[in-house]
Amino acid sequence: MPSNVLLLVLGDPGRSPRMLYHSLSLLNLSHNVTILGYVGTPLIDGLLGVNDVRVEPVYLGWCRFKPFYYGVRLVSLLYQFGKEIMKLEGDVVIVQNPPSFPTLFLGVLCKMRGWEVLIDWHNLGYTMFPEERGWLRWGVRGLEREVGRRFGGFCVSEGMKRFLREEMDVNVEVLHDRPPSHFKPTGLIEKHELFKRLNLSSKFSTNLTSDQTLFTETINGVIKERKGRPRLIMSSTSWTPDEDFSILLKALEEIDGEIGREVLCIVTGKGPEKEYYVNKIKEMDLKEIDIMTVWLEASDYPILVGSADLGVCLHTSTSGIDLPMKVVDMFGGGVPVAAVGFECLDELVVDGKNGRVFKDWNELKGILKELLGKEGEGELERLRKGVGQGLRWEENWDNIALPVINECLEKCKEKKAREEDSISWKEKALMLALGVAITIYQNSYMWGALGFMFWYALEEFLERSRAARAMLLLLMLLVASAGCWMFWSLERASYELRK
Repeated sequence: MPSNVLLLVLGDPGRSPRMLYHSLSLLNLSHNVTILGYVGTPLIDGLLGVNDVRVEPVYLGWCRFKPFYYGVRLVSLLYQFGKEIMKLEGDVVIVQNPPSFPTLFLGVLCKMRGWEVLIDWHNLGYTMFPEERGWLRWGVRGLEREVGRRFGGFCVSEGMKRFLREEMDVNVEVLHDRPPSHFKPTGLIEKHELFKRLNLSSKFSTNLTSDQTLFTETINGVIKERKGRPRLIMSSTSWTPDEDFSILLKALEEIDGEIGREVLCIVTGKGPEKEYYVNKIKEMDLKEIDIMTVWLEASDYPILVGSADLGVCLHTSTSGIDLPMKVVDMFGGGVPVAAVGFECLDELVVDGKNGRVFKDWNELKGILKELLGKEGEGELERLRKGVGQGLRWEENWDNIALPVINECLEKCKEKKAREEDSISWKEKALMLALGVAITIYQNSYMWGALGFMFWYALEEFLERSRAARAMLLLLMLLVASAGCWMFWSLERASYELRK
């Protein structure tokens, strides 16, 4: 029987491939899937059956007072997403973390509605805040620890699993990113059609005929690789400070004229620093190298990836224990990768086997010079064989994620079987309101705190007993009434004394 699954992304879901692949896998099992996130990039092909719910976040560009700005933004996000969640019927919600705040609060709201909650840890949210904001890092880390330990979920690396277990007492399953089946080495026909369609205006394309692209040509109706074609480097970036794109630009500038062949570097993606680097590229006077920035349709991206000779990844981890999805895509296309090294990268890129690891532009310069020249063809082919064709997303998801999700769905079925006796979120809200009322009437926070603690301790028992719920509600009403009577009596006595 199909179940209702919500994918919650406090961001643009179209730019979160891991969550999109979750959705595809769930759709293939005939579940009803809803994606809730920001307005932005359209979803990939294959997700036409998804209930795509988008929220337009509030931006106060005119506001310079940061506490007010973030306060309004937080409240508006909680309201907008909370309102959409209250409209939905669900069984399981998969929450993307980070951002942790207020995403994890929305996960708690889903839990209050009776849904099972799974957190998909892409990174550690608190590490995304600078060290100088120590109080904020401490608060977000505490939130991740307290909420994370109460829910199951997945993470992207073995290193992250160890950290979550040892430092936060959070237990999750490792679901490594794997390329889906549509990422594969690109054949000559697909490559020819792609570059015809893109019609790139490179400085290397000035003398091409109508039967040629930069990389292919048609001879007697047969598509072949063009002799003397440029080497193709491909990099995907979010154009943010955590990816220092100047490393690649400096390395390319240094090897220009030393390789003995043309090199085309295609960069995909969009982000806040794109305009800055595009202007910097225009100022570069390169002879044998051309750098182009392109924005691709989702269907063209895997074809371009599979056409590259070498991928370059500039991702640096804020936590040291997440792994870059773009490398996974490149491996799916059979492309070796040169990547910036950090703590857990060896779970993905093995230096000298399926790629190369570097620390700075100087090391990247040496790698590019070695692999892109004519003498490097053999080494490049050896690395390509090292990439191989490993486990795909579909198989990996079936092995790791599906059992966890099925366990959650079984819990949902058990809850529904005793739905008549289960405590509803409305009843919880009523109890909470009564607790607040008691606090106000008694004019004592101690009474309110004791009431909340009493309710929290009995919650599990109350889940199974409608009679006990009724008794507690009656008791709280009696206490509230007694408090009102006592308050009124004291006020009356005080009035009489003043007379």
